[in-house]
Amino acid sequence: GSLRGAPAAARRGAVTCGGARAATARAAAARCGGESIATRSCHAPVCASRRRSVGPQGRCVAGAGRHRAPMRARALLLPLAMTRALQPSPAAHRFLLARHGETNFNAEGRIQGTLDASMLTNRGHQQAKGLGAYVAENEAERIAHVWVSPMRRARQTLEAVEAACAAAGIALPAATARDDLREIELHHWEGRLKTEIMDDGWAEWKKDPAAYVMPNGARPLPDLWERAVGNWVAIRDGSATAAGATLVVSHGALGRCMVAAALGGSMDTFKSPRYAFDNCECVEVAWEPGAPAASHWRRLHAEKTPWESAAAQKRAAPGYVGSDFAALQG
Repeated sequence: GSLRGAPAAARRGAVTCGGARAATARAAAARCGGESIATRSCHAPVCASRRRSVGPQGRCVAGAGRHRAPMRARALLLPLAMTRALQPSPAAHRFLLARHGETNFNAEGRIQGTLDASMLTNRGHQQAKGLGAYVAENEAERIAHVWVSPMRRARQTLEAVEAACAAAGIALPAATARDDLREIELHHWEGRLKTEIMDDGWAEWKKDPAAYVMPNGARPLPDLWERAVGNWVAIRDGSATAAGATLVVSHGALGRCMVAAALGGSMDTFKSPRYAFDNCECVEVAWEPGAPAASHWRRLHAEKTPWESAAAQKRAAPGYVGSDFAALQG
């Protein structure tokens, strides 16, 4: 087809294969009996019939994998389905997962776990106020459900969020405390400095937390993972009766597991820095209606990132085995 009416950028991005002009590399390759594909090495458009890459000027050249198509041309080649996959649908239920602010145990390098003896530091209170300001300005009006860990550090953080929303004239729904939203249980390590337990199994735990077994026979990560999956069942069931987002205020290790489990990951993803939760960080998980697993996630506060799909996580992070959320509950 003619490109006379197309914008200049589109005309420059059009490709030529065997002298035939087309609007995309796929159409051009079809003219010469082939199919346009992208090589994994450089994503340059390739004429499949000749196995040659489409050069910067749009002509088939030898050496597939050596040339990248111009940015404008690559944008033209982006399928509509892929564009839609970059973000969740408007019907998806949104879950906001936040970690508590810094505690005195965090500042000291002391293990907290399920020990409820720590409290927010001055810095932690400021972090919680910052999270509250963000929620009040950007999220509060869409929050229909609130869940919180029963541990003091999480409740202190939620109180700061509630206060910020109230100051903005928005009352958050009454929070539901759920015991299984507590932090990972680290047994005889809790209350001790990390420097004190380096020779007491800590190195083995950090190397392979999924396989580590405590001296008393407890397996901290499998136990936490089971709770994370159970939390999703309860929270999703509790959020199914009304529209709006759900806010969950809990802990770092639990937050890692809940995000990874929602996206279809395995316990091995616990070690991935992709799912690290800083103090008062907040992430968003999107779950399509009736879907066995969440479809997307992103960070909201303190730094906002673009949506990432669950499919992208399976390609980018270790430990993704293609399982869905229903299977994880088995």
